[in-house]
Amino acid sequence: MKQRVQLNLLPTDIKQQRKRLARKQWWYIGCALSLFCWGSCMAYMMYATVSIRTIQQQYRQQGKKVQISWQKEKERQARWQAFVDEQEQDVDLETDISLLISLAMTKPNDIRFLSWQREDKRILIGGEAEQREGVYRWQEKLQMEPRIGAVLVKKADSATAGMQPFEMWIQLENKEDAHGDGKER
Repeated sequence: MKQRVQLNLLPTDIKQQRKRLARKQWWYIGCALSLFCWGSCMAYMMYATVSIRTIQQQYRQQGKKVQISWQKEKERQARWQAFVDEQEQDVDLETDISLLISLAMTKPNDIRFLSWQREDKRILIGGEAEQREGVYRWQEKLQMEPRIGAVLVKKADSATAGMQPFEMWIQLENKEDAHGDGKER
C-alpha cells in the first residue's frame, strides 16, 4: 500500500506561512509608519515651539528697541527744550539789557534807579527823583515807546533827604500786540 501524499497540505502550510509573513510585514510597516508619523509630529511641534520662541524673542527685542528709541526721543526732546529755554533766557536777558539802556537814556537827569525787577512781562523799577513832575513827564515819554504798553507810577514809603521815592510798573507788549496781528483777543 502506497501512501498517498496529500498535495493540498503543502499549499495550506505555505498559504498560512505567507499570511503570517504578510501580517508580520504589515505589522512592521504599520509600526514604522506610525513611528514616522509620531516623529514627524514631534519634529514639527519642536520646530513650531522653537519658531514661536524665536518670534517671541524678536518681539521682545523689538519692544526693547522701541522702548530705547522712545527713551532716546524723550531725552532728545528734553535736551532740545533745555536748549530752547536757555536761548529764551538769553533773549530775555538781551531784551532786559536793551530796555534798561533805553530807559536810562530817556530818563531825566534828576532821577536815580535804585532797583530793577522783572516778572514775566512786567518790570518794577524803584527809584528816587528830586521832583515828582520829572517822574510824571518820564512816564508820559515811556508810554510813547513802541514796546511799552502801560506805565504806572506809585509813591514809595522810604525816602532819603530831599529825594522823592517812587515805584514804576512798566507793562511790556508782545511783538504781535505791538504790530497788530489782525486777531481780536
